[in-house]
Amino acid sequence: MKTLNEKSIFFKSVLVVLVVFLFISSCKKDEDDTNKTTPTSTSSFCYSLTASSTTYNPIVGGNEIAEGDDNEDYFYEVILPFHFTFCDSTFDTLFISYGGYSPTFKYVVYPTYTDAREYELMPFGAINIDTDNSTKLIYETTGIVGDRITTIEWKNFIYEEPFTSVISTFNFQIKLYENGNKVEFHYGANDITTDSPAVDLSLLAVGLYAGDVNVGLFLSGDSSSPNTSSTAGENELSTWPIEGTKYLFQ
Repeated sequence: MKTLNEKSIFFKSVLVVLVVFLFISSCKKDEDDTNKTTPTSTSSFCYSLTASSTTYNPIVGGNEIAEGDDNEDYFYEVILPFHFTFCDSTFDTLFISYGGYSPTFKYVVYPTYTDAREYELMPFGAINIDTDNSTKLIYETTGIVGDRITTIEWKNFIYEEPFTSVISTFNFQIKLYENGNKVEFHYGANDITTDSPAVDLSLLAVGLYAGDVNVGLFLSGDSSSPNTSSTAGENELSTWPIEGTKYLFQ
């Protein structure tokens, strides 16, 4: 009887170990399934928006770009002092303009400039921009290596409403951060009014755009607390951002 009891205990022990093993294996499989990486959807975007307010600080000094210094396709090439990664693509230059063109990174995949893929920073959409003697396009880099910020400022630029021909002036900056590859739009003083029914608000398309995936982050609604969408469409701001408005993209 003693031998029989020992055998019974042995077989019961083996059975318990087998059940525990099967249970652990099942849990491990569930864990592995949970930890699988889900591919990024093209309906999302590589940046998110935080809207806030701050003091607008104009550039004092800096590097002034004279009107007429634009290079090919009416853009001026700003050489960045650091590598800037925008949506997994790394750039060393930013193309900016006196005209109504969004500042643009160009990822050249073909021999010519015009065949390059575009990554756009859109602080003002496609409004009609003009200049006078007080207008300045300036840029500067501040900070220490690893934590530098390149700021581009559009100072006293002129906006002409497309139907009423009312002339307004505005100021804004784009900031590119070496640390974290953040983008900021800072809005300064302006006397733009957008409450006239004659004003085409579709011109106030503001946000970011990545040409490789044809997806962006487009702002709409009240400029103080805008909604965002990853696809273009009805994505216009209903009001021009007041002085001190800051849009952080990170």
